[in-house]
Amino acid sequence: MLGVAMLLAACGKKKVQPAVIPPPPAPTVSQTPAPPKRQPPRRAATAPKTPASDATTPPALQPYTTPEERSAFTREIDDRVRVAEQNLARLRQRGVSAEEAERVASFVRQARAAQADGDFSSARNFAARAEILSRDLLAR
Repeated sequence: MLGVAMLLAACGKKKVQPAVIPPPPAPTVSQTPAPPKRQPPRRAATAPKTPASDATTPPALQPYTTPEERSAFTREIDDRVRVAEQNLARLRQRGVSAEEAERVASFVRQARAAQADGDFSSARNFAARAEILSRDLLAR
């Protein structure tokens, strides 16, 4: 108890002065010039290579299809494209807008190109889109 009393007595006798923090030095102006800003790299004026033209690009993975499946897919794609082309001919006779006719024709071209590349999944999707769109336009 005597120790606590001595500590308390000692604390009251000393006066603590707050520390004075000097202000930060004023910024100085350097006489050396700033380094030049780097310009972003310029893009090449030529078109980038497509993956099909790059010999180092591995071929896209395709699901394995049996000859029977390929034959069935080919028939389905051909049938849908045939219907879309017939509908497109009717649409042009009706005077459908060039934009709508071109959209159907574009799906037909994409279906044929995908089929030629052996991408039956994409070819089926494009052929279905061409057929559905042509039927919808005829139904108007």
